[in-house]
Amino acid sequence: MHFEDYLRRGRKRYLTGEQIIEIPNNGKLEEFEKLLLTRKIPEKDRLISTYIKEKYVYDKVVEEQNKWLDIFGKGRFSPQDMRLSKANIDDAINACKKAGIDINKVVIK
Repeated sequence: MHFEDYLRRGRKRYLTGEQIIEIPNNGKLEEFEKLLLTRKIPEKDRLISTYIKEKYVYDKVVEEQNKWLDIFGKGRFSPQDMRLSKANIDDAINACKKAGIDINKVVIK
């Protein structure tokens, strides 16, 4: 799901926040990689980015689970998978709340 989100939003939009980038042996970097190496993204922006990614994944997992329940009478994902997915989105939400970010005002594109 994260890879699907990456494809949907594009590399530049997906790769926000402080990144650890291995510099290729030839030393050539894409322009946005140079930017990420030199620019520190504010903590709130990184938290919002994480929330957006986790929300997309969680919504898709729930959608897929419900679809399988309707069609096959059983879910595609195990209860443990569903708990993990829920825990990931809850962690992202709680981190945003702790930083004073109102997730209801976050626009997901």
